[in-house]
Amino acid sequence: MDKDKVVRLVLIAALVFLIYQFGFRPLLVDDDDIKELGREYWSELLERADDTDYDVIVFGAEPQGVAAAVSSARLGARTLLISEDYHMGGIISRCLIPELEIPTGKNGQKLNGGILDELNKSLGDTFTSEKYIETVDKIIQAENDLDAIIGSSVAGVNMSGNHIDSIDVITRDGKLTLSADIYIDASDEGALLELCGVPYFTGSGDLNLENSFMPVSLNFEMIRSYSSGASNSSSLAGRKAVLDEVAGGYEPKHENIRLEDLRIFFLDDNKAVVSGLQVSGVNVLDSAEMQAAYELAAEEAKNLSVYLSENFDELSDYTFSKAADSLRVRESRHFVGKYVLSAADVLEGRYFSDTAAAGSYPVMLSKFSDKGSFIAGKPDHYSIPLRCLVPDGVTNMLMAGPRISCSSLAASSAYALGTCIAEGEAAGAAAVVCTARNESPMFLEEGHAYFGEFAGTLAGKKMNLPKKAASGRKDKN
Repeated sequence: MDKDKVVRLVLIAALVFLIYQFGFRPLLVDDDDIKELGREYWSELLERADDTDYDVIVFGAEPQGVAAAVSSARLGARTLLISEDYHMGGIISRCLIPELEIPTGKNGQKLNGGILDELNKSLGDTFTSEKYIETVDKIIQAENDLDAIIGSSVAGVNMSGNHIDSIDVITRDGKLTLSADIYIDASDEGALLELCGVPYFTGSGDLNLENSFMPVSLNFEMIRSYSSGASNSSSLAGRKAVLDEVAGGYEPKHENIRLEDLRIFFLDDNKAVVSGLQVSGVNVLDSAEMQAAYELAAEEAKNLSVYLSENFDELSDYTFSKAADSLRVRESRHFVGKYVLSAADVLEGRYFSDTAAAGSYPVMLSKFSDKGSFIAGKPDHYSIPLRCLVPDGVTNMLMAGPRISCSSLAASSAYALGTCIAEGEAAGAAAVVCTARNESPMFLEEGHAYFGEFAGTLAGKKMNLPKKAASGRKDKN
């Protein structure tokens, strides 16, 4: 064999090895072989000259926004969290939500892990909004790479084609123009997404029912009256109960009022929160209709609290205290991303190679009926791919929360807070990968050179995500 042939064979062998090692091999690696990546790994890659104010800007201090910002900052990215409210309570404070709505698997195991698990350990299964704000404030303040501004809104975006150069933010101190490598819209309304021109449909527009929305709900608080010398904390604190049987005999005062999955959450300080009071047929994009629905629900809450006190022994010495500040809106706009999660994906428990979060709440059909609770199905678990967090038409943006890319039916399950928080954590991780690698989230998918780094970063965050489809179902790329 002559010398030239030997050299060629050696070169070919080396090329095959490199292709296998860095090209095909990552696609064949078993989940057990995924290398966990964390702050030490990413901090080195993020240390480069940059003319932006931040690596990552997160708009919206909802639970998913807090998770996104903390996730990014913990990996060493210079991160800014913008809150429209004057605190970090988000929807949990506005709507008196006393739980994290953690999705569980077939055997009761809690899904998603990561920051969601951290919050659950600190807060417990039930909590007051004050305790939630205190807990989140501590988490945020512990991150040196995380800045936060409150009472602020996004007034405009400055773009070059499909790329966001900067955003205009109205703060208490005036207008700021801020830039970042990656932006995350984690608001409940999708204001930044809308400003960027990301396409969306409203309500059940994907079913040609643009003005058909999921019922809105109003949580309310009851407080225990106790005689002098009695404990100022109920022995039931930390517990919750389903009140469907008790509520079966209650007749709402208005035909648009419905009770669905009525629950009571016993909290500290002799307080209890009741959830499940809903108003159907409301156009959530009409402020006048929303105000009328709130007033209707608040009046109904007073009547329902009297009924519960008279018919539920554990509430016999409780009376109405206050209604939540806002109605909870489960559905408004659905922004379109690289992939639209379907009801079939949810109900069939599908797994995606780029899984970013997991859910297991049922798919609801209640908006198509005036009365009663209608469930299309309850999955053991399902995956939400990263592609659902990548908005269509913007190269340096991600989204997290109830407005991600889902069909209207799939969204009735994916809106759960525990799923949204996991989306936020995954979005924060993806933002760091893209910032460090100077890549667009639009291309971060299976087969991409940095796709394995995204999976490794989620693993490093101890996220408990599905590794396969639900039993008997098919995986989906």
